Amino acid sequence: MRHHLLFEHAPPPTEEEEAELEAARNAAIKARRALHALDVPPDHAAYKAAQAEVSRTAAIMENFPTPIFCFERGEMGLHAIASQLLGLCHDYGPHPDWPEEPEGLTDGEIAIAMNPDQFPTRTPLPEAVAFTQARDQVRSWHGDGQPQGIARHKLDDSSDDYWLVTPGEITAGLAAYRAQPESDITRVLDACRLSRQAWARWIDYLDRARDHGGARVR
Repeated sequence: MRHHLLFEHAPPPTEEEEAELEAARNAAIKARRALHALDVPPDHAAYKAAQAEVSRTAAIMENFPTPIFCFERGEMGLHAIASQLLGLCHDYGPHPDWPEEPEGLTDGEIAIAMNPDQFPTRTPLPEAVAFTQARDQVRSWHGDGQPQGIARHKLDDSSDDYWLVTPGEITAGLAAYRAQPESDITRVLDACRLSRQAWARWIDYLDRARDHGGARVR
């Protein structure tokens, strides 16, 4: 199962950001096509130059500041382990039980309660509103009192529960992580086989997600 995180309140891109992203995407496509069009061996200078351009344009796309963070298969579990070892995650124990869905409530009625702005002509049912609010309380739960980091269960790569990583969890987790000795960070990342570049992208994403209502795990 592949997961990604999305800003809870994702801001719409500006025209300038859309133009920059489109230019980066086109440059990456052009570089790949140029490489595939070559009829020379991999050790040829022209091939090596084209491969370097593919890597350069791919890195620009990978590091583009978007509201989404994608994990490749198996990566989420490695990030979760490293995050817990480095104080970014915290094990709060079992989360509260899920609320029971009221009998007879349809998916459409739940959707209206979840996104009333998308259904301006419909009035959400009180029981649907109460159910979705109770469910969101479980999804955003991080123990009692002040958060101590991102709830470990929210980064479980076998889960499909749309957890919400809250700004408070991110703030506490980043503070704990940044207090770690550099030697410990290096040791953990090496043990988890995570590159410094991949880890820096993760920390940067969380920094930005904190200012946009947190991140929803999908």
